[in-house]
Amino acid sequence: MNAHDEMLDNVAAYALGTLDAGEARAVAAHMRTCDECCAEYDALRPVVSAVGSAGESEAVPSPLLKMRIMKEVRAQGSRPKRASYALPYALAAACLLLAAGLGLVVEQQHATIADLSAARRVAFAQGDVLVAPDRLFVVVHGLAPLPAGKVYQMWTLAKGAKTVTPSVTFMPDEHGSAVVVVSANGANTAATAISVEPAGGSPQPTTKPVAFINLGA
Repeated sequence: MNAHDEMLDNVAAYALGTLDAGEARAVAAHMRTCDECCAEYDALRPVVSAVGSAGESEAVPSPLLKMRIMKEVRAQGSRPKRASYALPYALAAACLLLAAGLGLVVEQQHATIADLSAARRVAFAQGDVLVAPDRLFVVVHGLAPLPAGKVYQMWTLAKGAKTVTPSVTFMPDEHGSAVVVVSANGANTAATAISVEPAGGSPQPTTKPVAFINLGA
């Protein structure tokens, strides 16, 4: 890892609040002169906002836990130049997953973080999808406010299928941001979609999707 790639990691840590005061000042000073690091920080901010909102009703991950996430992801090996732009998203999604109180034991936590660090990133207009072996982490931002009695709902389309399968519903924060965990076989899922549905969700879409993401591969 070269010095600038390490600084990009530090930008992610800065956004997640894991740096000490001296390191944070150094990152802030660097971002004043580096457009790439500024862009990385700006891309991560909506995700961190979603993580923070998710943690309001649960125990927020401690700095030590966040540091362990950073260490685990960095341990996956040297990262190709910008090929792992999904790194900060993986970190944020891992924080969200652990903050959500899913009761994972340490071994499962490490396996989950490792899966996230190796997840394939698919970008779309409203965010990104991290495709892991047994789930999708959908990071969205800028979604429109919902009328009363409505929710956003996720859908998955299996390879070879002609109809989508209903998945979880969610409500974004005041900025239209959310991180949504969708149970799905990453290797067998051709696409995922988001639509506006009645509270409680629908067995099939009742509105045109606000996003349809072809996962490819």
